[in-house]
Amino acid sequence: MRALFQELGAAAELDRPLLIEGEPGTGKKALGRLVHQQSPRANRPLVIVGCGAVAVDLIDAELFGEAEASGERHGALQRAERGTLLLDEVIQLPLRAQEKLGATLQSFERDGAWPVRVIATSDRPMSEEVQRGRVDPTLYGQFSGFTFTLPPLRNRPEDIEVLAQHFLELATRNQPAGLVPELTPRTLRSMTAHDWPGNARELRNVVERAVQRTTATTPPSRTLDVPLLEPTPAPPASFDETLSYRETRARLEAEFERSYVTWLLERHRGNISAASREARMDRKYLYDLARRHGLRAVRGER
Repeated sequence: MRALFQELGAAAELDRPLLIEGEPGTGKKALGRLVHQQSPRANRPLVIVGCGAVAVDLIDAELFGEAEASGERHGALQRAERGTLLLDEVIQLPLRAQEKLGATLQSFERDGAWPVRVIATSDRPMSEEVQRGRVDPTLYGQFSGFTFTLPPLRNRPEDIEVLAQHFLELATRNQPAGLVPELTPRTLRSMTAHDWPGNARELRNVVERAVQRTTATTPPSRTLDVPLLEPTPAPPASFDETLSYRETRARLEAEFERSYVTWLLERHRGNISAASREARMDRKYLYDLARRHGLRAVRGER
């Protein structure tokens, strides 16, 4: 992770498009924000577009703008002028929009001027999606020289305690110093044994829920103890031999996504606004996820 941060810090000084790949919940968007904050464009706009949350028929207008009777509506590229455009899950863009974006970035490169710096994230390797015909080769070519991979949390268990302590400090920043609970050795052992399929996002949610339970007791507990996390079970004995590794992983991630969104909505009785606040997800993106999986949800208050 230190080496990755050093490489991203060096890349932040450049204007070229940059891609951050990694599993859901690993913190790709947070790293994209960090790159912008460390770049010469830090005092200019940072515009974030969730590519999977924009309706297909609106994506052109969202990215490139459109002409209206009352005047021109600026798209994300115009709104981020002289700043940074962060495209979250860029491979979810329709191919037509990918082609147009790739051509736009190619024109910036040809002219030697970058009116906007583009950072993209992807939960699947973009090179493999090109081979499957799901990603425009011209667009991929713009990112191919500046691609960074964020490893999943299960591959860096030494970071779990550091991240858990960080999330604990964030969750208790408004608590009096004497009432801030401490992580117990039992909890840390349980966390280290867990595989964290939801990565850092899942860890943060676990810590925040534990803080809520701990501070609700009378008197408040001085230790942060979470229900024992089960070690990740072994995978089933057989898989579908017709699917590749990436396709199998995508199927399992989709199952996790549905389970997580179902659990989240049940906690908040289908209220999207309350659920999105707890999960720290974009409200519209969560609503679209629920609709994609056929789950009942109400928008609730903003």
